[in-house]
Amino acid sequence: MYLKTIIILITILLSANVVSSNNLIIQCKDGTLLGGCNEKGEICAGENLLDRDTIILNSDEEYLFFGETKEICDDYLLKLGDSIDNIVHRLLKTEKRFTAQFIQSVDLEGYSSLLCNGAETYFDKQYLGRVSNEVKLRQDCNYCGKCEEITQKMICPDFNNDNQINFEDFFLLSDSFSFSKNDEFYNENVDLDRDEKIDFDDFFIFADWFGKKCENEVNQCVDGTKYNRCNDNGKRCIPPGILDADPSCKGYERVCFQENKKIALIEFIAPNIDKWPEWGGYNFIELLNNEQPYVHFEEPQPPREVYSINYISTWYNRESKKYNKNIKLEIDIFGPYYLTEFPPLTPYKINQQVYLDIKYLENYAKNQKIDLGYYDAWLPIYIYNYYPLDDEEGTTLHPNSEVISFELGTHRYPSVTMIKTVTHEIAHQFCAEDRYLSYSCIHPEGVPDPDNYPQRQACLMCSSIAFEKEKSTYNIETMDQLVVCNKTAEEFGWIHA
Repeated sequence: MYLKTIIILITILLSANVVSSNNLIIQCKDGTLLGGCNEKGEICAGENLLDRDTIILNSDEEYLFFGETKEICDDYLLKLGDSIDNIVHRLLKTEKRFTAQFIQSVDLEGYSSLLCNGAETYFDKQYLGRVSNEVKLRQDCNYCGKCEEITQKMICPDFNNDNQINFEDFFLLSDSFSFSKNDEFYNENVDLDRDEKIDFDDFFIFADWFGKKCENEVNQCVDGTKYNRCNDNGKRCIPPGILDADPSCKGYERVCFQENKKIALIEFIAPNIDKWPEWGGYNFIELLNNEQPYVHFEEPQPPREVYSINYISTWYNRESKKYNKNIKLEIDIFGPYYLTEFPPLTPYKINQQVYLDIKYLENYAKNQKIDLGYYDAWLPIYIYNYYPLDDEEGTTLHPNSEVISFELGTHRYPSVTMIKTVTHEIAHQFCAEDRYLSYSCIHPEGVPDPDNYPQRQACLMCSSIAFEKEKSTYNIETMDQLVVCNKTAEEFGWIHA
């Protein structure tokens, strides 16, 4: 044990600023491994070419792609280019991500996309860069997560709570080295990266803190309200800890969904959809907007219920009754409106992403004489065959609206994923926050039964069923597997904390 401790100590004290192999950097100066994120939201990598409006790849140069997703798929492909001459690379699955390394055969300028079993999909995180020794720490809130959230998750390894990081803490860490969750001497308190094993990643995190003192985590105001959240008095907590009156709060935490609501869903159809897929005598849009909550099919096999948008009202009412409420969500569907041109993209980026310009869709809706002010919220649904979006599910660009975008692809009927997504995005309009990580559900708030894994149902704000604690997930198959969990019910105002 002493020999192991000494070896590890020497490793930490003599760590070089940059570790390399054959002149290729595999670790940045703070110990972050290539492709990893540090606690400041910085990625150890070269330039992420996906941050550009279009990607430019040079022939005979070597590139590396890696990404993370919650979706389970047998075969992932990376497609480069947007013409019939596009290039496809099969992705290799590692423990945490999917990756491909390749030498570009021709010069290329265009877009990239990801395919799951032949159908277009998206990754929660993705990186594409040139393989070179130009690796350094770069601010990358897109891949590493929201900057303000990551800085709040700083881990202070003061294991003995004496307000300083010293050799006593080091020995507590080293005594657990090489142990994993199922080992007798595994100590989860010293597992700094929360990956259920004590390895060199934990020591590199510790090395960054060695000799420092812990300070109280500053991510809330004096009344305990978290950053960017509202308190019961209608004030928002603004970093670095200022409470400021905000009309948009309106008792945010307690009355968001305590009463019946009206919402408008406005459907926009891209100009490259000229024919709807047929299924059982219905076409896609007829099923999506069916007046019945769902349509049951015996043929073609297998038997199934295909949900319509109108099922969402039924679902919310059912879930509210579990909390002794009887909330009714009135949904009005407008459209579909067939666009004659593609909507413009925003002239700016949000978290390094470019999105559809919601102002364009809002003006279009107003020109159709839709009274948006009549509704508590409204959501545009944009359906397209292929369009260079950076993200399938848009982001908030308007006080009461998001753009929900769906790539029609090979869908023959509205999948449960589509209806689940609309249900999820509606919840955001009434104060619910996401409860997922890049690859799984947040424990315990993002799972229905935190004490028992694998889960059998999915929380609405994670939307996938957690197979392991903060690890892998799989998709729901029916809306009966989707539930409002306690934290979301609290945000809705259905229960009190």
